[in-house]
Amino acid sequence: MSSPTISVIVPVYNVEPYLEQCLDSIARQSFADFEAIIVNDGSTDASGLIANEFAAKDSRFTVLNQENRGLSAARNTGIEAAQGTYLCFVDSDDICHLQMLEVLLSAMQRSKAKVAFGKCYKGEKLDMRRFPDIDNPHEVGYTIIDEQGFWRGLFGDPSFPYINAWCKLFDREMFSETRFAEGVLYEDHEIAHRLFHACDRIALANATLYFYRARPSSITYTPRPGHYLDLCEPLIERQHYLHARGWTEFERDNAAFLISRLTRTYPGIDTLGADARLHFDKCRDETWRICRGLLPSCWKNKRFLSRVLAFRLGMRPYLAMTRASAAIANRRARKSASRRTSDGNAG
Repeated sequence: MSSPTISVIVPVYNVEPYLEQCLDSIARQSFADFEAIIVNDGSTDASGLIANEFAAKDSRFTVLNQENRGLSAARNTGIEAAQGTYLCFVDSDDICHLQMLEVLLSAMQRSKAKVAFGKCYKGEKLDMRRFPDIDNPHEVGYTIIDEQGFWRGLFGDPSFPYINAWCKLFDREMFSETRFAEGVLYEDHEIAHRLFHACDRIALANATLYFYRARPSSITYTPRPGHYLDLCEPLIERQHYLHARGWTEFERDNAAFLISRLTRTYPGIDTLGADARLHFDKCRDETWRICRGLLPSCWKNKRFLSRVLAFRLGMRPYLAMTRASAAIANRRARKSASRRTSDGNAG
């Protein structure tokens, strides 16, 4: 039996309400020569049953079960099992355009790129009927960028597709020696510079192909004390990488992002354990060490400097300022609501 052209890797953990729609969008792909590897990462709801049902009725679907080890470990399990020439990652609460694989594969083959991805739609409620068929998937236009173009788009273009592994088709060789870091959040930020290093051909397809479900209950949208702490270390590592490449433009952008995320870690950091606080202190000191040299070239960038000021004030002054700012905003909102009520009564 010949190997499939594409391996679609779907990590699954407790996504019972969304999994069937996700897997259905894969099963109905216009490009049929794929295998779908569902990695059930210790789900405690009916996700495993739904996955098994798809595997029972479609031989292209395989279910691998493992104890709960996190998204990165599930993706790595899928990579190890994959037989395809190309790899595609799909999060189990999202859905794919029914021609996604066909469009991305065509763009990769025509452009001789190592990676291809299209545009993403982000919303809480997803319905494939909102996204019409593409008349000719093999004629969808694309733009070729290199690694610098990737960072330039990521930092400078709000419409640029996300840094995440999903929504992209990769040449399998890119993962020959690279895996997702396990036991961390923000694994896509951690792997990005290692994965795209010296990638001189990336194809950006001019079509919306992936639909990301923004769930209010997800980890990303549920802040907790130290929420961004796991992100700081990958951003520090990326700062060193960009500096080594001599890309000052991207260093400034990454530094602003790093500083803002570290500052947003202030609320609640005192409630965490000693290890987390030690980690925070280490990240804070290293951030200032590697970012302060950028200040002379950024003095006109008010956004950057305001973030640096908040960062350098320290935790307690910063929290006092944010509480005062929130109190002022609440008072203004109450006054505005009171005026609208008074105007309504007068009318």
